[in-house]
Amino acid sequence: MGVSNVFLQAKECARHHIRYHSAGVTFKLSRYGYLKRAFCSVSKLSSQYSAQETQEATKRRTIPNDGYTLQDFLATSHFRQVGVASASGKLQKVNSVVKVGWKGHLGDISSTPYEELGARHKIYMETYGCQMNVADTELVQSILFKAGFQLTSAVEDASIILLNTCAVRDKAERKIWHRLTDLKQKAAQDGKRQVVGVLGCMAERLKERLLEGEPRLANIVVGPDSYRDLPYLLAAVSSGQDDAAAYNVQLSVDETYADISSVQLGKQGVSAFVSIMRGCDNFCTFCIVPFTRGKERSRPVDSIISQVQRLSDIGVKEVVLLGQNVNSYNDISSGVTDSHMVYSPGFSSVYKPKRKGVSFAELLRRVCEVNPNMRVRFTSPHPKDFPEELLDLYIEYPNLCRHIHLPVQSGSTNILKKMRRGYSKETYLSLVDHIRDKIPNVSFSSDFIVGFCGETESDHQETLDLLTQVKFTQAFTFAYSERDNTFAAKHFVDDVPPEVKSRRLQELIQLFRQTAKNESIRREMNSLMLVLVNEMEIKDGQEFWVGRTENHKKCFLPNRQIYSCIHDALCRTRSHLVSIQKGDYVVVRVYEPGVQRLYAHPIARSSNKEFRKIEESNVIQQRILNSSFEAS
Repeated sequence: MGVSNVFLQAKECARHHIRYHSAGVTFKLSRYGYLKRAFCSVSKLSSQYSAQETQEATKRRTIPNDGYTLQDFLATSHFRQVGVASASGKLQKVNSVVKVGWKGHLGDISSTPYEELGARHKIYMETYGCQMNVADTELVQSILFKAGFQLTSAVEDASIILLNTCAVRDKAERKIWHRLTDLKQKAAQDGKRQVVGVLGCMAERLKERLLEGEPRLANIVVGPDSYRDLPYLLAAVSSGQDDAAAYNVQLSVDETYADISSVQLGKQGVSAFVSIMRGCDNFCTFCIVPFTRGKERSRPVDSIISQVQRLSDIGVKEVVLLGQNVNSYNDISSGVTDSHMVYSPGFSSVYKPKRKGVSFAELLRRVCEVNPNMRVRFTSPHPKDFPEELLDLYIEYPNLCRHIHLPVQSGSTNILKKMRRGYSKETYLSLVDHIRDKIPNVSFSSDFIVGFCGETESDHQETLDLLTQVKFTQAFTFAYSERDNTFAAKHFVDDVPPEVKSRRLQELIQLFRQTAKNESIRREMNSLMLVLVNEMEIKDGQEFWVGRTENHKKCFLPNRQIYSCIHDALCRTRSHLVSIQKGDYVVVRVYEPGVQRLYAHPIARSSNKEFRKIEESNVIQQRILNSSFEAS
C-alpha cells in the first residue's frame, strides 16, 4: 500500500475527528483537518507493510456513517492510543489527543462497558476557582450521572475522586498540589485503590507533571473541552491496574456542551448557573485563560433559552449567565450579519472586529423575557463589551440586576497598556460615569491586580485613587502571579518584590474595606432592598432567613411573619400575614449595613417589577418604611 493511500485513509478519518493508526504510524487528526506523524517517517512506510497489515489497514478504512466513538478505539487494540504512561511514570511526548494505558500497553475494556462500571463506583468531586468551574462541575456530574456513575458528597465513600482545578494563580495551583499529595497519602494509609482525576485549567498546562511523577498523583487528566470522554476514560483506568493513567486535554474550537443540561443534581437552590460561552480571545498579557480554555465559542442561543426555561419551570428564581468573557457572546451558528460587533466608546481590542451574529444584548433580552420574576445576572464581562444596546436593557427589564462586575485590574494607564487591556484609566472612569447616569441605583464590583511587571508606587497610587473614586461594593484583589506561556512571562520581568506586592495588596484591601463600609452606611442604612431568600441559618440560637440583595450582598432576615404583598403593607392589613419561604422576594429595611453582609427587617413579599416601581417613588418608599412594623 502506497504512502499516498495512507494519507487518503487518514484524511478520510479526519472527517470524523478520530485517530488513525496504521502499521506503526499514528496520525493526530485535528478539527482543522491537518495531520501529524507520531512515530516513524512516511518514507519508511512502503517497506513495512506486509499482506496482513495491508488487509488490516484496508479493514480500518471502513468507517461507520456516524463515525467511530472513543469506545471503538479503547476496546479493540492494545496500542491504538499512542503515548502511554509507563510503569516507570515517564509520559511519552507524542502528538496524541487521548492517551490511555498502563505498563506500556492499553488494556481491553470491551467486556466492561462504562454503564456497568459506573454502578460499582462512587465519584466525589471538589471544585476550585471561579464560578465557571462550579458550572463545569455540574456539567461533569450530569455527564457522569447519565453514564450510570454514582455521585457522593462523602470523600471517604468514593473510589473515584475528581478535582476541578484552577490555574489562574500560583496560590490556587499550590493548594491543589497539596490536596493531591494528601489524597495519595491517605489512600496509601488506608490500603485501598483510589482513582484520582484532575480536570479543568491545570490539565493542559501540567499533564506531564501530573502523570509522570513518582509517585503519580493523578490517574486521569482531562481538559475543559474533553468532559464528554470522562466515562470512557474512567472505565479504562478503573478497569486496569493500579498505575493506570489516561488523559485528554485537547482544546476545541466549537465545543460548548450545548446539548447537555447541567441542572444541579443535589439540593436544589433558587439560583443556577448557565454557561453561554467558553474561552477567551482577549489575550491580556498576564492571563493564562486563553491557553487553558481556548478560543471563544458561543453556545447557540436556542439551547440557552431552552435551559433557562427548564430552570424557570422547576422553580429557579435567578440565573447567572457565565463565560470567561461573557459579554463578548456572539452566536454565529445560524450565520452572521453584515455588521460588526460594537465596543464601548473609547475601548479597543487586539483582534479585528468580528462579524456579528446573535449578540449578547439580544441573548440577554431573550433570557429576561423567559420569566419576568426570575432575576438575571452575568459574569465575568470585559469593559469593552458594554455597547449602548446592552445598557438599555437595564431600563427595560426590572429583572436584570443593576449590579455590574466591571474588572479594571489597575488604575494606571501605563500598567493597563502593558496588560493589553484596551482602555485607559480615563476611558474606564468615563464608562462608569455613563452607566451611573443611565442606570439608577447601579452598583459595581471589580477585579484588581497589584504588583504587575514594572508597577511603580505612582502606578499603585493611581489604583488606590480609582478605587476611592468609583466606590465599588465588592472587590476581588490579587497580587500578580506570573503564569507560564503568557506574554508577560515571555517579554516582561516580574520585578516587583514579593514583600512589596504583599504591602500593596494589604493597602488596597484596607482602603476598599473602609471605602465600602462608609458607602454602605451612607446608602444602605434604613434603605429598602429586595432580597431573594435562599436558605435558613441559625446564628446565636436565632433563626435567620438568608438571601441576596440586588447588589449581591448576603442579607440576614429574622424568621418571622410578613405582609403577603406590598398593598397589605401600605394598608397595614395584618389579617394576611404569611411566613417567609425559600424562593420568596422580600422587601426589607436594612438596620445593620456592612461590606459583605447586611441585617434587615423583612416587611412584605414583592416582585422584581413591583420593587422597581417602589424605587421610583419616594412617597411609596416612605409609606412602606412607616409600615415596617417590627411585627410578628
